[in-house]
Amino acid sequence: MAFKGKVIEMADPKVSVLMSVYNGERYLKEAVESILNQTFRDFEFIIIDDGSTDSSNAIIRSCDDPRVRLIKNEKNIGLTKSLNKGIDLCRGEYIARMDADDISLPMRLEKQFEYARNRKVSVLGTWAIDIDNNGNRISVSKKPTSNPHIKAALLFYNPLIHSSIMIKSELLKRKKYDECFFSSQDYELWIRIRDGHTFENLASNLIMFRWHGDQVSKGSKIEQSDNSDKAKSIYLESVIGDHVFIDDFVEFTKFNVVNVKRLVKSFVIIILVIRRTKDSIVRYYLLRILKDYIKKLITSSNKELEI
Repeated sequence: MAFKGKVIEMADPKVSVLMSVYNGERYLKEAVESILNQTFRDFEFIIIDDGSTDSSNAIIRSCDDPRVRLIKNEKNIGLTKSLNKGIDLCRGEYIARMDADDISLPMRLEKQFEYARNRKVSVLGTWAIDIDNNGNRISVSKKPTSNPHIKAALLFYNPLIHSSIMIKSELLKRKKYDECFFSSQDYELWIRIRDGHTFENLASNLIMFRWHGDQVSKGSKIEQSDNSDKAKSIYLESVIGDHVFIDDFVEFTKFNVVNVKRLVKSFVIIILVIRRTKDSIVRYYLLRILKDYIKKLITSSNKELEI
């Protein structure tokens, strides 16, 4: 294990920023600098080099900042295991996730830390500006902001941008990521810890999220989809048990509705979930999201239902 960074002389920081990188030289310097240039200064920056064979390690070592702590894996072990390894090293009250190809805007940590601490939020994400390989703006990702809306949305999709997350350190150290999930590990975690914890998204664009073919979550679409489906099934089984219609509902959430039978089965599942959801506001958002899905299915020209 290689290590860089003066930590013995420093008091425990308020925030630990956690990043894992594997052969990410193209965007790494910009990502690292976006953290080091934050208006909020009381943080440590833990970077796991997951066995990179490019210049990633040299780029990190060139950072002359005592807040940077570099740990090098002797071999590539994957994102999930690397993040769990980093979690054990975090000393902050909160852990902020960062990806090696994204950009954190200057006030990200300041705004998230103050909000999370004052509002006692367990998991706090943000909206994002989507950019392409060259940094050109594509769109804005606006996610649900309130706790009940996010918890309802978890049944249909992942409503939190992983690299925008700030989470209570104690919670993440206790729960960690499930190492059976090589991707969608964040989605599975949110579903697993949803009860008894508060989720919110700040309605501010505080990161720039890069869309390209090199990321785990975009490069392996089949694996990503399979793990996402698995997470949804875990959610449903925890609420309604092992139901024969679960697979139909999971396909419905991907707009893969090929016949009326699947649509009816999906409605059966959502009704069961709504009936067993105690929070009336979460039930409201479940119905609202369901309405949006049905509207999209009806208006989509390439989704014709078979009898």
